[in-house]
Amino acid sequence: MRGQRSSVVGLIIPDVQNDFYATVAKIVADNLAAHSMQLMLSVTEDDPDRELRELRALLEARPAW
Repeated sequence: MRGQRSSVVGLIIPDVQNDFYATVAKIVADNLAAHSMQLMLSVTEDDPDRELRELRALLEARPAW
């Protein structure tokens, strides 16, 4: 996969039940879909340790920048 561009973009948010974050996630997902790309969503519940784990996992998945 080296040299190939990923079609996945990651988004890490603290709370999916919050209307603001849910709206942002939907807008991002819709815009990515319009460009044949996918959203990888992580919800952290405002837990800093979980945020770090999710970020590390996301980077391992080699998302598009």
